[in-house]
Amino acid sequence: MNKRAIQMMLVLCLILASIGTGGHVHADPTQTIKVMVNGDYLKQDKLAAMNNGRVMVAINPVSVALKATLQFQSTKKPIKIKYGTNEVTFTLGQKTAYVNGKKLALNVPPQTINNTTMVPLQLLSKGLNVDTAWKEAWKVVAIEPKHAASEIALTESEALKKVKSLLGNGVTVKSKGTDLLRFYTFQGSTSEYEYDFFHYVDKYTGEIYSVTLDASFESLSKAEGLKALDAKVRPLLTREPNIEDGYETKIINSKKYYAFDVFFVGASNPYYYVTTAYVSVDAKSFYMLTKDNKVVLFSDKLFVQYMNDALKE
Repeated sequence: MNKRAIQMMLVLCLILASIGTGGHVHADPTQTIKVMVNGDYLKQDKLAAMNNGRVMVAINPVSVALKATLQFQSTKKPIKIKYGTNEVTFTLGQKTAYVNGKKLALNVPPQTINNTTMVPLQLLSKGLNVDTAWKEAWKVVAIEPKHAASEIALTESEALKKVKSLLGNGVTVKSKGTDLLRFYTFQGSTSEYEYDFFHYVDKYTGEIYSVTLDASFESLSKAEGLKALDAKVRPLLTREPNIEDGYETKIINSKKYYAFDVFFVGASNPYYYVTTAYVSVDAKSFYMLTKDNKVVLFSDKLFVQYMNDALKE
């Protein structure tokens, strides 16, 4: 691994205390609480709040992310959530909820905070039967559906091999357990530098991340996907392409794919759009978007046709 790559990862060193080394990071109490569902941060405002030491989350965006059915009635009538085989009923301001008709005592009642309906994590974990975790050091709430063992894409030892391969020779990598319910965590160090750095690997998708000091996840797998796409399309092109992050992912055949827009920039027409390409997390599978908005397996012939059409416009 070259020195420049190592230097870029040294910024990760300050998260050491938060992933099982026995230290504790005192986060800024005014820091916004982030909510992660299925390994992705929700992007809405007012997603969570603290109430008497309990974490409360906004039930509407969380229900959407979980694909649960949420039914509001009037302010004083119960609110219903259906998720899988469970139906949860609760009323704002009351510390008793009902799960499939059975009472569930809550530590704090659901309530409206900043004009947003908030519920305690307890309602999700015991009512909807999902896993939840609160990471105080980062002020991050993780919410995860129950997963079958068959959904695990790779074991911890397999993830370790991927991280070692990414970092290259001269770097010592140690496993540091699981964090935020779905991520294997790994600590890397080198004799050339005093500090350690960390990578997270999603056990369900195989995606590798670096983590910034504000708890943002930067996908290293996406960067590898971009390289793979560039290597695939460059021999087909007659001029220098632009490949831009589409800032979204797509599930194709139950697998996660990154979206990239392929286009040209010209003098007379500033933007020649070719297609949107989709690359799997392991950078081995490719799809593309047709002109009638269908996602199909990547075709060299179709790609060249779209490229020629774009340049004629």
